[in-house]
Amino acid sequence: QFNLDQTTFMTNQMEDNLVTMKAMKDNVKVLKKQYSKMDIDKLERLQDEMQDMFDDVNEIQEALGRSYGVPEDIDEDELDDELDALEDEMEEEDTSYLDDLTIPSKETKEDRSLEDQIG
Repeated sequence: QFNLDQTTFMTNQMEDNLVTMKAMKDNVKVLKKQYSKMDIDKLERLQDEMQDMFDDVNEIQEALGRSYGVPEDIDEDELDDELDALEDEMEEEDTSYLDDLTIPSKETKEDRSLEDQIG
């Protein structure tokens, strides 16, 4: 019984191996067909063009990000401290004279046309 089971197992294994080998052959044919459609030189030129475009975009971004008349060694912490000091000064100022100030509302075209319709 053991020899018969072992023989059956080996036969099934060989059949599986043949199916695997046929699948590999078919895949190689497909890969060769697809590879023949590819031109490595075109691919390299395409990659070079893309790199050139990325370089151009980076150059444009650098040009747009230039600072004019602003020193490059600005201390951000120092600017934040100055801003905090200015805010503190503004809080300490007496703004009670603004309490009685009335600001007229800005009339829009819709408001005027509504008033014209009402009469």
